[in-house]
Amino acid sequence: MQIDRHRTAPQSACLAGLFLVATACVFVADEWAQAIELEWLTAALAILVALTLALRSQTKERIFLAVALVLTGIALATLHNALARILRALQTAGFIAAIFTALATLRAVAESSPAIQRSGQYLAAQPPERRYLALTLGGHAFTLILNYGSIVLLGSTAMACDDANQDPRIRALRAKRMLSAVQRGFVAAVIWSPLSLSVAITLTLLPEVHWIDIAFPCLVSSFLLFVCGWALDSRIRPPVRTQAPSRTAAVGGWRALAPLGLLLCLLGMLLSGLHALTGIRTIGLVVGVVLCIAAVWLWRITRDPDNGLAFGARAKAYLTQDLPGLSKEILLLMSAGYIGNIGAPIIAPLLAAAGVDPSGLTGWAVLLILIWALPLAGQFGMNPILSFSLIAPLLPSAESLGVSASAIAAAALAGFALSGASSPSQQPTC
Repeated sequence: MQIDRHRTAPQSACLAGLFLVATACVFVADEWAQAIELEWLTAALAILVALTLALRSQTKERIFLAVALVLTGIALATLHNALARILRALQTAGFIAAIFTALATLRAVAESSPAIQRSGQYLAAQPPERRYLALTLGGHAFTLILNYGSIVLLGSTAMACDDANQDPRIRALRAKRMLSAVQRGFVAAVIWSPLSLSVAITLTLLPEVHWIDIAFPCLVSSFLLFVCGWALDSRIRPPVRTQAPSRTAAVGGWRALAPLGLLLCLLGMLLSGLHALTGIRTIGLVVGVVLCIAAVWLWRITRDPDNGLAFGARAKAYLTQDLPGLSKEILLLMSAGYIGNIGAPIIAPLLAAAGVDPSGLTGWAVLLILIWALPLAGQFGMNPILSFSLIAPLLPSAESLGVSASAIAAAALAGFALSGASSPSQQPTC
């Protein structure tokens, strides 16, 4: 994912970065304090973030904002509880901005870490017979830390480490296999990882579901995606060479992956421990834990004089350049979450007037719809966050369908993963 660096006034970039970090901090405080004032503050900051990012946006993002404004006007004119609906939609947009900010912060620090770069280089430099498995599993692990940044890091590194085969057909096949391996590892992670945006959105729209309830079934779905990816790869594997050309050696051994493993273990222990001690939902803990780890990690990186980084200068550059440079992604995701939340109650009476009654659906029908509706909508460039935000409020209760709420969440996450694997849209789904 390329950082957007349009020329804009430094003041707007600085304000955008500050508002995004403030939104994340207020969201964390709200999760701990559960105060109505903090909910209103989150909504207000979401508006400020949208306004400042709009100054850096292009036509597509402004169209989304215009749709959001139109739907807000329709809601005020037609819904009896319009203000509560708007507040809820703004809180969802603020939550998306908060978790995206936290994950982008961790990704920015990880990408500047020499240890993480060595881990990526080791995976990408594996011999061809092990490279697909290494990149798939590595892409899966890196997605837990870098999210969609794992595709950029491992994809570019793998292409740079590719061997010098002179056959253009084999080189093209090998490039396709490597990039597909990284992408399949990515989509297999977003289906279950508590650090993925898809899981965060699903648990927000289905508040009765906790991450621990869906961890095992989603891990099973992730394994099935791995198996399907391996089967597809076996069909395009290039023929065995009679003479192996020179390639970049995989230096460092498996110990090169130790920093990545330690970071994942630290994240897991902190999230599980804090959840057990406080009872706060996992998604509410993710933002605070990730921000703290990123800050400590950056401090440790900048302590090494060989890295040539200063903590204050790097933090300032992130606030004023890197984070505002992601304005396109943040604004699209915030708009999708808002439009879905405010649009669902507007659509509901229209469906009823047309004779469409979702309560007549069976539980299995709802699960199948969730699995396939998101990737189908993605073929037309529709963000899965927008799709699920529109669908979720229209669904009958899990009890009336005869299925568990966890099954509904697992089906939706399967749809998120399939959409990420097949959608031509460039919007991040994690």
